[in-house]
Amino acid sequence: AMEHEEKIIFLHKIEEGAASQSYGLQVASLAGVPPSVVAMAKRHLQRLETASNNEAEPLQVQEDMFNNYGLNHDPILDELKTAIIDIKADELTPRQALDLIYELQDKVK
Repeated sequence: AMEHEEKIIFLHKIEEGAASQSYGLQVASLAGVPPSVVAMAKRHLQRLETASNNEAEPLQVQEDMFNNYGLNHDPILDELKTAIIDIKADELTPRQALDLIYELQDKVK
C-alpha cells in the first residue's frame, strides 16, 4: 500500500469475494493500539474461529468474552466503587489514606 494525498492506494489487484486472511490485528498493532488490547482481540478472534468450526452459538461466545475479560458485572469492582464513593477524602489523615489504599489493593488481589 502507498499513501497519496491523505488516501491509501493498494498496489495489488483487488478481487471480489471473501479474503482468506484478515490483517486487522497487525494493522491495529502498527497503528499504536496497546499490545494488551491487541492480545485480547487475538484471543477473542481465536475463540470465534473455534466456535465457528464447532458450530457454537456466536452470541454465547460474545457473552463468554465479556465475562472472561471483566466487561460485565464484577462483584469486586462493585465493592471497590462503593468503597470509593463513601470516602470523604478531605477528612482522611495521610495514614488513613495509605491504609485505605492497602485495603483496596488487598481486595483486588
